[in-house]
Amino acid sequence: MAEGRNITDRKRVEAEIAITNEELQRLRLARELHDTTAQALAVLCWNLSFMNQSADVLNPSAREALTESAALAQRCLQEIRTVSYQLHPLELKELGLEAALSRYVHGFTRRNGIQVEVEVASNLGRLPEAIETTVFRVVQECLTNIHRHSGSTTARVRLIRDNSNLVLEVEDAGHGIRDDAPTGVGVASMRERVRQLNGRLEIATQPGGTTINVTIPLSVSE
Repeated sequence: MAEGRNITDRKRVEAEIAITNEELQRLRLARELHDTTAQALAVLCWNLSFMNQSADVLNPSAREALTESAALAQRCLQEIRTVSYQLHPLELKELGLEAALSRYVHGFTRRNGIQVEVEVASNLGRLPEAIETTVFRVVQECLTNIHRHSGSTTARVRLIRDNSNLVLEVEDAGHGIRDDAPTGVGVASMRERVRQLNGRLEIATQPGGTTINVTIPLSVSE
């Protein structure tokens, strides 16, 4: 019995280390984007805005090019900031899974026009960092796939917690996944993340919608 518990504990620690290492890589990249690329773009936007104040001395073609350049630089800056946040959402560690999901879903809806309903169990509370990180990344991947592939204009995210498990459900109202569709890297990544925590991921799909169901045992990870 003790040997079996030791194996379980070792697997838990290995999973947490793997997840932590990946998140550290994401953090380094997010900081690099924020501290270098985003700052350079911010300066570029300011310079173009300053130049635009004297645009009346330019010919019409040059004024148009300047206006387009300013708009493009501003859009690139916003996209870099969005990517930086997605790589490392500060709320996830500081405020927890519910707060991080709320902000992410709000931004996702604003960017893509897909209405996402979020239902979170009242007893969710804070969870081990490895679980919160895994669930957040799975939701990210699911919503990205819904936007890219499903054709659905709505989605629903549910988080349920009982004494033994955390259950995540992500549903859409799209056209489903074809039987002959190849398994993407995103799905494989989600499965691996969940597997590391001794959880399981199931996909139910049909014309009219797809449901991703993830179950993670709390007793193993806490």
